Amino acid sequence: CANVANVYSASVGWELVAPKALVGRKEYLILGLSLTTIFILVFDLFPLEAYLNASDSSLVNLCIVLLIAHITGLYQKKPPGRLEKATYFLAWLLASLIELIQLFKPDLIPIDSLSINFLTIVSVIFIVFSSSLLFSKITKKSP
Repeated sequence: CANVANVYSASVGWELVAPKALVGRKEYLILGLSLTTIFILVFDLFPLEAYLNASDSSLVNLCIVLLIAHITGLYQKKPPGRLEKATYFLAWLLASLIELIQLFKPDLIPIDSLSINFLTIVSVIFIVFSSSLLFSKITKKSP
């Protein structure tokens, strides 16, 4: 029950990181129903503990991304654009995938999960924003 409440409260921040195609009342309904259906259908394939750990770590990753996005938005003093939203979504997705790999094969990535997820999120955001800034400077210099 607490996990479901966390998912619903995290959906408030979903609009910040999700692509525009996945934001709106219908999209929330479709996304919620499809994820719930998938969860129910594959419930018996893995232990309940694995599902809880995966969803908890995914929500923690979303919170980290939302905090970084908020701090970046305060610094830029403008709402996030398409590139920023896609970057935040990619950072969350990669960190969540790394967490899933770590849950099922803990010997593959021996570093602490929160540390590696935070480093992944910050690295993705830094690389994309830096390359975007570099690309914009290069295109301004060429005639």
